[in-house]
Amino acid sequence: MFRNDLISSQTQTNGDSQQASGSLSTLAGRGKPKAFQDSCHNNQSLYFSPLAVSIIDTPEFQRLRRLQQLGTASSVFPGAVHTRFQHSLGTYHFAKLLMRTIREKQPELELTSRDVEVVSIAGLCHDLGHGPFSHAFESFIDSAGVHFEHEDMSAKLVGRIAKHANLVRDESELETWNDVHTLEAPPYLSARDIVLIRCMISCSERAKHHELIKLPPHKLFMMDIVCNSRNSIDVDKFDYLIRDAFYCRATSATCCRRRTTSCLCVFSAPRTTLRCGTRCVVRRASTCRASARRRRRAPRLSL
Repeated sequence: MFRNDLISSQTQTNGDSQQASGSLSTLAGRGKPKAFQDSCHNNQSLYFSPLAVSIIDTPEFQRLRRLQQLGTASSVFPGAVHTRFQHSLGTYHFAKLLMRTIREKQPELELTSRDVEVVSIAGLCHDLGHGPFSHAFESFIDSAGVHFEHEDMSAKLVGRIAKHANLVRDESELETWNDVHTLEAPPYLSARDIVLIRCMISCSERAKHHELIKLPPHKLFMMDIVCNSRNSIDVDKFDYLIRDAFYCRATSATCCRRRTTSCLCVFSAPRTTLRCGTRCVVRRASTCRASARRRRRAPRLSL
C-alpha cells in the first residue's frame, strides 16, 4: 500500500526559490524523487521523477485517492477498495518500465529521456478525469443526455495542472534532454509535450491535434503505450489486470509482467495505417527475422 506521508514534496527552500522565477533550479526544488511501495508488484519500490512528484502533489491528482478503482464492486468483493490514485501510480511505473526497456533493447530508435518521461507522465495522468464511482459515473451522465468521457476530461486536466503548477517551459530550454545519452528525466515540459501527453491519453485529442503530433515515423509507437485504440494492449490494462486481480483475489487473471516487458519490440514499418488521427506503425512478423534475432540477443530487464 502507499503511504500518505510519502506524497508531500512541498519542501522548504530559501526565499528566492519559492518565487515563480521560471528558472530550472526553482522548479527542480519543488519536487524530489520519491519511492512508493506497491503490494501489487511484490512490494517493489516504484520510483517517481521530480516532475511526476510535482504533478502528484496537485489537488487534481490527490482527489484520485477518494475514487475507488472498481466503483461499487466492493459491495461484492469487500477487499476491492483500491483507488484510482494507486492505479495511476502503477500505470506510470509500467509506462516508464516499457519505455526504458525499448530504449535499452533498441538504441536505433534514438529514444531520449524526454520521450520516456512524456509517455510516463501520460500514464500517470490518464485517469484524472474519472468521476465518482469511476465508469458508473459516465453511464449516469450519458443517461441524462450529456456525453462524457473521462479520457477527454483527463486531457483537459493535464493542461490545467501544467498551467497552475508552472510546469511549462520554452522548447529551447529542453535541448539538453533531446540528447540520447542524457539519462536524467527533464524537470518540466514544453507546450509540445503537453499536446503529446493529451493525445496519448485521448483518441479525440489525437483526431483534433493530429497535425501537431510531429513525431518521426520510428517513434509513432509511443502514441499506443498508454491508450492503444487498435487492440487495447497498453500499460493501463497491464496495471489494472494485476491490481484488480490482486484485490479481488482472482490470481488466475494476473498477467505475466516479466514476459510482457521483456518480449516487447518495435518494428520499422514499410506501410502505415491511420487510426484516430495518428499513424500506427505495423509490420508482419514474418518479415522481421532480423529484428527477432536482435530481440533474442537483447538483455532482459529483471522485475
